[in-house]
Formats: sequence, structure tokens, C-alpha cells
Amino acid sequence: NNDISTKYAVFSRSAKSVDYAENMVVIKCFNGMANAACAILDAMNHSGVVGTLAGDDTIFVLMRNEQAAIKLVETIKELIK
Repeated sequence: NNDISTKYAVFSRSAKSVDYAENMVVIKCFNGMANAACAILDAMNHSGVVGTLAGDDTIFVLMRNEQAAIKLVETIKELIK
């Protein structure tokens, strides 16, 4: 689907890095891009996501557990490499 690939392209160009601690994931974005990237992340409907919060250049993601956090980090690293 072209719409999905366009959204992933926007996400991959917005996010700079991703890391986690236990069940929390932090995604660093370029200035002003976190809200757009977070909306795309929310649309991905990742099963382990409890909720997200976006600022100007940072997205906080609360995950159900550490395993879900690791999986999301791996997914995002593939998108932004």
C-alpha cells in the first residue's frame, strides 16, 4: 500500500534514534517532528504499546513489558537505519 509506505517514509525521516529502559521506549526526532512521527507510530497499532506521548523532538512510549519494548525498538531501528 502506497499510503503506508509514505507514512513509514515520513516516520523514518523524522526519527533519529531509539532506545529503551525496561518497558519504556524513547524515540528522539528532529526538532518539530515528534508529533507527526508519534501519530504514525500510533497508526502502526503495535500490540505491546500501552500509550504514547510526544513533545517537540521526543516520543515516550509506555510498553506492556520489556520484551515488547525490545521488539518495538528493533522495528523502529529497521525503519530509521
